[in-house]
Amino acid sequence: LSTAQRQGFMPYKLEYFDLLWQTFSPQNWITLLIACYENEAVSAQLLIPFGDTVIAKIVGWSGAHSSRHPNDALYWASILWAIEHGYRYFDFEGVDPQNAIKRSNGQKLPSATNSSQDTIKYGYGGEVLLYPQAFDYLPNKMLNWGYRHIMRMKEDSSLTYRLMEHLRKR
Repeated sequence: LSTAQRQGFMPYKLEYFDLLWQTFSPQNWITLLIACYENEAVSAQLLIPFGDTVIAKIVGWSGAHSSRHPNDALYWASILWAIEHGYRYFDFEGVDPQNAIKRSNGQKLPSATNSSQDTIKYGYGGEVLLYPQAFDYLPNKMLNWGYRHIMRMKEDSSLTYRLMEHLRKR
């Protein structure tokens, strides 16, 4: 919640995490690592192993002890956990798509990126893989037109975001 408030995005609901844990934990397909400083939980990372890869699904930081770089420590611990458990790849998941395209084309990233989570992820090296874009299909022609029209609006608009969430629920 702290990360969502700080970065201005809508966090997943608690029910999402409950269902995720109930679904994946019986097969040991989910792990939660927590970084602590002086007995205070500062950062947490949700890991989901799949095949030969561990996916860093969600990371959250309380905002405390930034000079100690708890997310860096957590990413490194997550990579070590993956190695210890015999996984071959570590997927940081969730980098800015436009910057990922620039990086994979060898272009220089904007200076504003220097303080982002993407910079931390890129700092570990590795390869940027771009997956096909997801598409939504609405069989109702009127809803489909409205949805496509809304998608053309600025994505960072909170009104657009609320409208999109409303349409997705329908």
